[in-house]
Amino acid sequence: MQADWMRACDGFVIVYSIVSKESFLDIDSFHDNIIQFKNENDDENMVIPMVLAGNKNDLESHREVPTTDGQEKSQKWGCKFFECSAKANTNVQAVFAAAVESVVATEQQSENSGKNKGKKKKPCIFL
Repeated sequence: MQADWMRACDGFVIVYSIVSKESFLDIDSFHDNIIQFKNENDDENMVIPMVLAGNKNDLESHREVPTTDGQEKSQKWGCKFFECSAKANTNVQAVFAAAVESVVATEQQSENSGKNKGKKKKPCIFL
């Protein structure tokens, strides 16, 4: 089921908790699965719109994951990085705005290269 969801999605927001080193370590497997499932039927070199978000930055005193770890991971993956707090509503809109911008930019690149020629447009889906 998870593979079907990943294949159908246009963009991804991968979230970990800054107060849980374990959650940060788990994101690599999510990233690897996304790459695997998206590349099964598509171009191996396709850009997959993605944003990395470290959540719960309102709990700074309990931090287990340094900001630099998230920054380094996002650079490695080639995606934008934010720290946010869903509870305090800090940077939440910025995370999703960046994800949408990434999807739009990727689709425009595909259209300009002719990869989407003749394909029916569909709604944008995030996971």
